[in-house]
Amino acid sequence: MTKRGTGTIKKKCKYCGKEFNTFKSTGKVYCNEECRNKDYLGKSHNNGEAISKAKKGKIPKNAWKSGKEHPRWNPNRTNQKERLIKKYIEWRSAVYQRDNWTCQNCGKVGHNLNAHHIKEFSKYPELRFIISNGITLCEDCHRKVHNQKAILLNELPFSKGE
Repeated sequence: MTKRGTGTIKKKCKYCGKEFNTFKSTGKVYCNEECRNKDYLGKSHNNGEAISKAKKGKIPKNAWKSGKEHPRWNPNRTNQKERLIKKYIEWRSAVYQRDNWTCQNCGKVGHNLNAHHIKEFSKYPELRFIISNGITLCEDCHRKVHNQKAILLNELPFSKGE
């Protein structure tokens, strides 16, 4: 059994130059995440340094920019805040009440329910708050609808021709 703390070495931070302790087996080159992120921000991935195949084309998660600056920005994606407005909450409650708080696919009653938009929330903004465009599903059935796993085209009552 080895003593705790053995196998550590001193290294100099690539960004700030401060000395820090790390294990021999890690490839750490920064003293903390802040230095790592500062060093990555504004750099292209191919800034003349050799990059291992495992890290090629990747940026640390914390170095991503948000909004329009993000590489995967989708201007058509809806904002989650839209789902917290009173009109949406009222729509969801009305769908649950109409369906008697019961999953319309498997028949589960009362807990872990989701109000699912038959026509997509993002693609049909004019139908977002129309009660007939909603259906109550339990979390399991709702997940299946979105993952399209083990669902035949006509398995769900609302999927015919949709």
